[in-house]
Amino acid sequence: MSDHTASLERWAQGLDHELDFWHDWLRDKGDLWPDDYRRRTDPSSELEPHLRDLIPAPPGAHVRIVDVGSGPLTTVGKLWPGRRVTIIAVDPLADRYRELYERLSLRPPVMPIEGEAERLNELLPAASFDLACAFNSLDHSHDPLLAIQQMLRLVKPGRSVLLDHVVNEGERMQYAGLHQWNFRTDNGRFVIWRPGETIDAHGLLSELTEVSTEPLTEGRWLRVVLRRRP
Repeated sequence: MSDHTASLERWAQGLDHELDFWHDWLRDKGDLWPDDYRRRTDPSSELEPHLRDLIPAPPGAHVRIVDVGSGPLTTVGKLWPGRRVTIIAVDPLADRYRELYERLSLRPPVMPIEGEAERLNELLPAASFDLACAFNSLDHSHDPLLAIQQMLRLVKPGRSVLLDHVVNEGERMQYAGLHQWNFRTDNGRFVIWRPGETIDAHGLLSELTEVSTEPLTEGRWLRVVLRRRP
């Protein structure tokens, strides 16, 4: 069995664990994170300032954002005064989330569509988004580098991909469920790794993009911005 096939099988086995987590989170309205739940379910929540900063959009513009690995409720704010915002949320469990919505009488402001991050080219047209983002999700994918490359394909030239992830979460979670990979920086360079495999994502992606990294919350989170070259 190839390493990729084994990785894909482990990822598929972790999907039920992920669904169980979201069922409990939705049932308990965010559990330990009620503010997060309220924001995600609020159709009048505004687009976050750090996301606006990545989108050159004059008043009257139509802004298109894709949230990859969104979970059942995208974290992206829904409104930007003076602009029209369209959010496409993509998640491999989207069809199964619909069962949770019905069971819990929940109607999400943005209904996710089913799809894998590694196969976005089969789902959405190239160069059609002003921003692609992923929040603590791509390190749960079976091929995170390919997923990032697929996200870069979706954004218009000169636009950005934003990745916000917990540093080394796979290691912290002992590779349970979907936690197969880790994101970190080495001397400011973006690295994807797991035991026995290290990927210099910074170097591989820099030919087509401008890569920047920023530690968040005292280094517990990592923000990576990849700006597609014009």
